[in-house]
Amino acid sequence: MQILPPPDRGQPIDVPYIYRMVTAINAVSDQVNDSSEKYTTVYNRESASQQNIRTPDAKFYASFLEIAQKVNVSAGETRDFSFNFTGFKYAPIAVVTPINTGTSTTSNDVLVVITSTTTSRVDGFVRFNSGGIVDIAVNIIAIGIPE
Repeated sequence: MQILPPPDRGQPIDVPYIYRMVTAINAVSDQVNDSSEKYTTVYNRESASQQNIRTPDAKFYASFLEIAQKVNVSAGETRDFSFNFTGFKYAPIAVVTPINTGTSTTSNDVLVVITSTTTSRVDGFVRFNSGGIVDIAVNIIAIGIPE
């Protein structure tokens, strides 16, 4: 999309042309201008402080991890999980959510607990509240300050 046509060779630069140039530059500036809506606030547990960084400068990591597929479990049984990642300066804010990847209602009755988060790893477990055949995975999302 051409906002401002280039001048013809030998065309005099006049006030209307300069006005269109300034208007085009201001339009581009408005599109790339930093504003409060383009910042992410990340709380750092290690230093008990929060840091505001430009959202494009934040590190986002998301993945999927299979926990148990077509496995018979007892009520109260747990399955540990660990997930490794790289690139965070401090331990990121992490979220782990369960996914029923099959049709079993036993997979709907689970509890996911994060036990540890470091700059390179999330550890936790899935607890099955009822027994039966399960198909369960977890989504992992981590947001933090990059190295």
